[in-house]
Formats: sequence, structure tokens, C-alpha cells
Amino acid sequence: MALIVQKFGGTSVADTIRIQTIAKIILKEYEAGHKLVIVVSAMAGVTNSLIAKCSEVSQLNSYEHMQEYDAVVGSGEILTTGLVALELQRVGLKARSLQGWQIPILTDNVFANAQVNSINSDFIHDLLSEGIIPVITGFQGVTSKKQLTTLGKGGSDTTAALVAAAIGADRADIYTDVTGVFSADPRVVHDAIKIDYITCEQMLTLSSYGAKVLHPRAALAAARYKFDMKILSSFDDNPGTLISSKNFDMESKMEKRLITAITSNKNIIQIDITCAPDSFSEVINKFTEEGLIVDKIEIYAHNKINLIASLADKNKFQATLDNLKSTSKILIYDIKSNISTVTAVGYGIKNYSGICFDIITLLSNQQIKVKGIDLTETRFTVVLEDQDTEKAIKLLHKHFRLNNKKDG
Repeated sequence: MALIVQKFGGTSVADTIRIQTIAKIILKEYEAGHKLVIVVSAMAGVTNSLIAKCSEVSQLNSYEHMQEYDAVVGSGEILTTGLVALELQRVGLKARSLQGWQIPILTDNVFANAQVNSINSDFIHDLLSEGIIPVITGFQGVTSKKQLTTLGKGGSDTTAALVAAAIGADRADIYTDVTGVFSADPRVVHDAIKIDYITCEQMLTLSSYGAKVLHPRAALAAARYKFDMKILSSFDDNPGTLISSKNFDMESKMEKRLITAITSNKNIIQIDITCAPDSFSEVINKFTEEGLIVDKIEIYAHNKINLIASLADKNKFQATLDNLKSTSKILIYDIKSNISTVTAVGYGIKNYSGICFDIITLLSNQQIKVKGIDLTETRFTVVLEDQDTEKAIKLLHKHFRLNNKKDG
């Protein structure tokens, strides 16, 4: 008997018909003897609708505004938990809906993107000991001052993973509308294959560099707290992909495949900055003060900086750089948003003789301009123009024979 957290995303709970379907999935695991904790998202489209309604009545430009924004936007999950609990009761299971504040899931007060500080697992374990299945709102938290918070994009994945860590679950199953993790996006590479298993560390890298199947914060929790996860579809019986916290089957897999999967990210910007003399540290400190996150930084010629950052932060970077320029801390800057990264994950990449030159030659021969390449033991990332992204993915997928399961 295992203790399993099952998380169902928006498409899996899109309407009452879908809720009846997931109830059958839950019932099957329950009848197999497992203890279950359920985490659910809002119904598909509900959160976006609530965000739009907030924007209709407020500019959302103050602390007080964002506090109420979270109270509104987090309400979609309340509806879903109640409906799922009712359906589970209808099929003969004991179930109770729980909101984030009832557990509680304690967070900081960074509204719309709160970080979880702690989760008290006592109430969840009490319900489980009584044979009751807790159905928990994903995405929600509460501050020490009883303010409702939301965990940001992919927040229900994060809730499921952190609840799994808090209760000591054996596994967290993430149900979505895809059958697992693929060697590349099947919409781009038509012969991409579903990966049967992948390590937590590899999944964390894929998620961090653009893969949408699991939020990076959830992958990080699995890697940090050493529990397994599964990516499954609630629309079919495919066994999905196991995200393993263990290095299993090492003898048969050792050094056979260099690359496991490829992903991409077009939601980035590249910034070139020329600092004024002796102003470098002040520029970097200003980025820190403004809470700006940099994915990669290169420093050259003493006063020149090249950054890679999220496209979502473009306006904030521009405002900060304008301020620095007005105070003569920087001389000039240039923001490019027509770039992307293509990242491949695997093992022993940095030690693979000639891989850097192989990649550059492969792409250059197809008129793809490589703007930068970064290698570690577990990944390589190529920076290029976003118009070349899909072409590069197809070339690399074929070059590393990722469509051939026998190589893995």
C-alpha cells in the first residue's frame, strides 16, 4: 500500500463529465489499497476569466489590490474541490474538500507568486486515518496574517509536490491532457517518443528550460525531497512517464544514451549592457533590489554585460535600465526579444569529446546562426534566433537518434 498524491489539472476537471471520469481513476487506486490525497486545479478557463474580471475593476497596482486579486483568482479551485468531493461521495468514497488556509499551507505575502514556507500535515493525516480522502485546492496558500495567496503559474503542480513532501508520500501523480514526457514536443517533432522514465534532476532541467508538462517548482520539490512523480493523462490508460528520485537500472543504461530529451524556450530576452566606469557592481545591485532574475550572465571587456532573462520581465528590465541610464550608471543598452534557447538534457555531456563543435557545425551547415552555447554535465543550451527554433530541434533530435528507444 502506497501513499499517493493525485493532482488533476484544469482540462481533467473541465466539467462534471470530466470530474466523473477522474473519480473512476481515484476509485481504482483506492480499491488497489492505496491511501490518496487529491489536489485539483480550477476548471479549464476559469482562472483566466477571474483574472480578466479583476482587470476590469482594478489597475492592480498596489499591495492592497493584489491582496484582493489573490482572493478572487484563487476561488476557482474552491468550486472544483467541492464538486470532486461530492462526486467521490457519490461513488461510495469518504471525501472532504480542503482549502489552503484550512491545512494550513503557509506562504509569504508575495501575492500572485507566493512561496510556500510550511505545510502542516497533521490535519491531512488525521483525515487519512479516518478513511477520508482529502481533496485540496491547488494554487492556494495563506499568510501568517490570514491573507489568501496564490502560488503563480503552475501553482497546482507546486501544491501537489509540496503536499507530497510534507506528508511523506511515496509518489505524486500529475494528471493532465498529455500521455507523458516526450523526447521533444510532438507538435514540432512528429516522431518524438514518450519517455518511460526520467530522473528528477533531468525533469527539473527540462522544466526550467521551457518544457510545459511540469512546473519547475514541482520538479524541484521532487528532486529536493526525494519522492517519485508520474506524468499521466486522465484521458486514457497510458502508463505515462515515471520521474524517478532514484538512479535505477543503471547497469543497463550506463553511458548508452548521451541525450534524453530536448526542449525550447522562446519566452526570453537577451540584454547587452555597457556600464559606466566603476559602475558594474551598482548595476548588478540594482537588479537585485528590483527582484529581477537573470538566467545567465556573461561579463566581458571589464564593463560589458550580456544577460539572458525572462520575456515576462522585459518591461521591468527596461524601466530599471532607463533609470540606471538617467543616473549615468550605464552608457547604453540593447534588449533583443527575437531569440530563443534550445536545451538538451542527458548525462556526461560536458565530457563528450567534440560535442560543442558537433552542434555548431550541425546547425551552421543548415544556415542556423548560433549566438551562444553553454554546456554542463547534464545539459547543453544553444541560443539562437527564434525563427530557427523548430528547425534546430528537429536537427538535434535526429542527430542524437532520440526517436529510437533501443538506443536508450
